[in-house]
Amino acid sequence: MRIDKFLKVARVIKRRTVANEAADNGITIFVTTHYMDEAEYCDRISIMVHGKIAALAAPKDMKKEYNAVTMDEVFRKLVAGTFNQE
Repeated sequence: MRIDKFLKVARVIKRRTVANEAADNGITIFVTTHYMDEAEYCDRISIMVHGKIAALAAPKDMKKEYNAVTMDEVFRKLVAGTFNQE
């Protein structure tokens, strides 16, 4: 494994550990990420498109609403919809 990939994995694991410990103690953590696979681990997420909240729900609910398997697929559908409206 390349060192840069190893470091990314280590950072993700550390963030998840800190977030899980906080949640277990009733503490809310705001996470910002461009990686939709990281968003899967959140209890509730919002996706912003063009500076506006386009979706706000639990990841499983968003995937169901947008008929998607992954959060990346949800994001792509949300973004694609905005280009059709412009």
